Amino acid sequence: MSYICMMANDNGAAVFSDSRQTLPFGLHRDDCTKTFISEECRTIWSCCGLVSLGWENLFHHTEKILRKDNLSIEERITRLVPYLRRKTDEFALLHRKKGIFNLLIADTSSGKLKVYRLDFVSGRAEIRKLNLPCFEQAGSNCRSLAPKTSCTPKSNDSIETICEKGIERVRESIAKSMDKMLADGSYSPNVGGNVQIKSITLK
Repeated sequence: MSYICMMANDNGAAVFSDSRQTLPFGLHRDDCTKTFISEECRTIWSCCGLVSLGWENLFHHTEKILRKDNLSIEERITRLVPYLRRKTDEFALLHRKKGIFNLLIADTSSGKLKVYRLDFVSGRAEIRKLNLPCFEQAGSNCRSLAPKTSCTPKSNDSIETICEKGIERVRESIAKSMDKMLADGSYSPNVGGNVQIKSITLK
């Protein structure tokens, strides 16, 4: 898994992530893309959790659906939900452990900024439309990596300020994950690599 977050207010939204993908046997790679933008630059999202099942890449399939701006964000979410419910359920049945997929979305295709959080756990889905301003985070060990102070942007924060705050939040999570590894030699840091970011505004 990994760490993703989203910050948004009336001026715009940004999504962020690290770039680490956890592999079997305690290994990892730091070149996994988790933060995306649509073809017309009107939708951004970050995802984490179950990357693949067999030969099928869930991140790529999610991108295939969300990148098409000709559909409303509600229609795209409606198309995506059954797929992610099915795949997280298949993973849980195959491996006898939770199949988890988290998704943070911001969209301006309707002329208004809309932000959503989608959480999938072993075939169950929770979909929430969020109020502005907002800060959301998801990923492995999210509670232990939580910030000590509120990260919700102020209503008058510029998109540049939001981006700066989000980058700092991901960097802080990466540092905390490394600190945990140094304190516990058996812990494999599953948050790491580089900071990824995408942002949108209504202008």
